[in-house]
Amino acid sequence: MKAKYLMFLLCALLPLSMWAAPKKDPVEIKSVKFSKVQRAKILRSGGDWTRVEVALQAVGSGSDWFRNVEIGLTLVYQNVKGASVGAVVDAKGNVQKDASSEKFVVFKSSAKLFALKGGSTRSVVFYIPWEAYDIYRISGDPYAWHVSMVVDGNEVKLSRRNYKSMLSKIILKSSDPAKAFASFKALVDKSSQGNDGVLMALPDCPFNVKRYEYEVSSDGGNQPVPSYVRTK
Repeated sequence: MKAKYLMFLLCALLPLSMWAAPKKDPVEIKSVKFSKVQRAKILRSGGDWTRVEVALQAVGSGSDWFRNVEIGLTLVYQNVKGASVGAVVDAKGNVQKDASSEKFVVFKSSAKLFALKGGSTRSVVFYIPWEAYDIYRISGDPYAWHVSMVVDGNEVKLSRRNYKSMLSKIILKSSDPAKAFASFKALVDKSSQGNDGVLMALPDCPFNVKRYEYEVSSDGGNQPVPSYVRTK
């Protein structure tokens, strides 16, 4: 009986053991929020824009500084004009046999902040242009997403402490999140590169979107907008 219990415990802990050992990250992802900005709020826009806000929390005190905080964002939407995406990854994290990159619309982007002061909360913002609604017929939250982070050249690895804030629920609800995430990465890597540049970090957005973010928007509350630096 004791041997059976130990085997059950081992199987239960195996998926989590595939992540890095938990430790305090220098910068933590507090939330990832998706919203629509209505056409009327963005000067001379032809439609609604999708806004993605990645909220960050720097650890430590005001005397600490964390340089070169880079956020990578991958969004996977259902390709409504193509075949139905269905259940691409099953409950065990396996990719379905009929799954293909044509069932997805994949957007990737990254943004780098000059520095974050310890204890501060800041948001990194991305936008998807209004034309994507007609071209891809995307709406609502993406089917799946992943956030990566590098702080001063050091990658923040997935761990039992942070994986719930760096991966979407569709990946987390699998009985083996590590396997499901690996499967999704393989599918994303095979996706078309034709969507490069569609998902834009704030510095890459057109002037009317920047104007909304800096002067009009209250989405980020009263917190200051962080200083972005070029990633290339």
